[in-house]
Amino acid sequence: MQPSAGEGNTRPKTRFGVFEFDAQARELTKHGVRLKLQEQPIQILAALLEQAGQIVPREDLQRRLWPDGTFVDYEQSLNKAVNKLREALGDSAANPIYVETVARRGYRFVAPVESDRVAEPVAKTVPPFQPAVPRRRGRLWLAAGGGVLAVVLATGLWPIDVPQVERVVPLTNDDSGKVWPLFSDGNRVLYGDGSAIWSVSTSGSQPRKLTLPFLPHVWLGLAGYSPVEQQILLGSITPGKAGVELWLAGRDGETPRRIGEFQEPFSVALAPAADRLALSFPGGIYIQSIATGEKKRIHPMKWEGPSGLWWHPSGHGVGFLNNPKEASKTQSWQVNDDGANPRRIVPEKEDGQGPGVWSADGKRFFYSRLLEGEIFVRTQAGILGWLRRPVVTRLTASGQMGGRPAVDPINPKRLYAVGTITRGETLRYDRKARRWVSFLERFSGDCIDRSRDGQWIVYVKFPEGELHKCKIDGSGDVLLAPGVFAINPSWSPDGKRIAFAGSPTGSNQDLKVWLVSAGGGDAAPYRPETDAGYDTTWSKDGKKILIGQYGFNSRNLAPPGGNRVKVIDLEAGKLETIPGTESLFSPVWSPDQKQIVALNLYDAHLYILDPVKRQWRELVKRNAGFPKWSSDGMYIYFRSVDGVDTYAYRVEVATGRLEEIVRIDFRTAGNMVPWVGWTKDWEPLALRDLSSTQIYRIDLDR
Repeated sequence: MQPSAGEGNTRPKTRFGVFEFDAQARELTKHGVRLKLQEQPIQILAALLEQAGQIVPREDLQRRLWPDGTFVDYEQSLNKAVNKLREALGDSAANPIYVETVARRGYRFVAPVESDRVAEPVAKTVPPFQPAVPRRRGRLWLAAGGGVLAVVLATGLWPIDVPQVERVVPLTNDDSGKVWPLFSDGNRVLYGDGSAIWSVSTSGSQPRKLTLPFLPHVWLGLAGYSPVEQQILLGSITPGKAGVELWLAGRDGETPRRIGEFQEPFSVALAPAADRLALSFPGGIYIQSIATGEKKRIHPMKWEGPSGLWWHPSGHGVGFLNNPKEASKTQSWQVNDDGANPRRIVPEKEDGQGPGVWSADGKRFFYSRLLEGEIFVRTQAGILGWLRRPVVTRLTASGQMGGRPAVDPINPKRLYAVGTITRGETLRYDRKARRWVSFLERFSGDCIDRSRDGQWIVYVKFPEGELHKCKIDGSGDVLLAPGVFAINPSWSPDGKRIAFAGSPTGSNQDLKVWLVSAGGGDAAPYRPETDAGYDTTWSKDGKKILIGQYGFNSRNLAPPGGNRVKVIDLEAGKLETIPGTESLFSPVWSPDQKQIVALNLYDAHLYILDPVKRQWRELVKRNAGFPKWSSDGMYIYFRSVDGVDTYAYRVEVATGRLEEIVRIDFRTAGNMVPWVGWTKDWEPLALRDLSSTQIYRIDLDR
């Protein structure tokens, strides 16, 4: 008797990454597509997979490829065959993902592998004919049992198998800046710091800077990674160019090619096959072909700023955030690449989501929660229990993990994330001693302003962004405006009120003008419809406030009326416009209230309003921030950033003569942007950034 189908002979199939190897058919496929590979590289792959994780000596491979009596240059021929295998896998000897060279010994297959056995079709024996016996009752029971089984399989009467964290491993330990997004090729983690792209081993090591000589940039960011083609997407701002250039390159920066230039604000994501871009613009979400440049809108959006984007691993769906004004209500959505079927990814009652990423098999969705600094996972039931609702589980509990995590394209049990412990200390520059010292003991705050009587200071606590006041020696601290994110507070001349720019904590709303009494507890927007910009300066009589409307989430869009610098008349309840300020913000009155300085929206150069001609002229041809008039009106003090260096300057108003006071030789911080202020004796104040930002590997148990 011959064996029936499903018994006897089987053949092995081995999966690793996006590849599958059929040892008997001697076929290697990528995403189900057969790759053309010569016999010798196939034999090498088979030998390495048979002993995955172990060193296969070069001598063993030589005997396998060339039986006794074969005349060949073994060393050179073996090297060529291994190189052809690496080319097919998209691998490299310098940074191996699959095939590692062990010096003077041999080779080792280092990626995780999965094996199964597929039944071989064999002849089926036909049993002798037997007459059928009626079994009506048995069939009814069988049908009923089948129905129950179908319901059980569809709904699932068992818990969905969700992952848990086994360990969190720091991969870096340095003081360099690190920003998301980050990506992994299975062997390394790639990330940027704003000026360079770095890589670190998934087991932890000294980070290595990628060499990118083709980008003479002033800003550089990592924007995407294709696990299929093993290419990186880079965004670059180049001197003399207004837009952001996008480049595609190999994962080590080799063979770069420029694929486009876009004007900010926008966000971008690279398709898994590196053939398309997903782009978020004010008009909605678009998909653009890299080869042809053809662009098509797939989803309209209410514009509150560029949405974070990500692709489904199938390449047929794009994920995005709905971007409401309330960050606590942010939701993750997905739409097909043809614009059909927009739907939520994470179930209801789980709002406040940040950008996310799918696992390689599309069954898990990992994302951060914007206000919690944690990573969550949404797990979908498999074929068994397909009617079950997805389950959302918190993975981390440190409060440090921000931004979008990255998945490992080879090991499904690994995630990578940027984690930050945020701390700061306010320092004062002692001009006599020429060194930085503590401003107050254990004080961490920015945007400091003194009351007119010199007894109190108002400030914004770092990193919470809360408005506080305390006595000049740091005692008697009071929280003035709970639940409000604040910047640039200023005392009224009579010391009874404080004006500041602010928005509800956790919201994405534009900044408004807020007022609070010196005792606190009654903070409220002056008018909800009045955008503030960054600064609020009181008039000498305390009846007016000077503001420069900025439009926090729409920086390149002029506010209604065109001109940005305006005066609030508190008694009359009117808003007066100052002409010629279409591109100016952050205005500050001179002590005699006859002149105004403001910053240019596009290059942050310092401009001054001529009191006679009533015209604006450029005063300083360098970027400036936090301008402050001297009490006699002769000088303007300000902060300037040149590359990675921050300086404190003053400029003489009458002559335009610029004087450098000090170069700040440490990393600065601020609740919105790095801040520099001044004491009553015009000594610089700065918030030193003591935060630690590192790359972490998160190991899951399944």
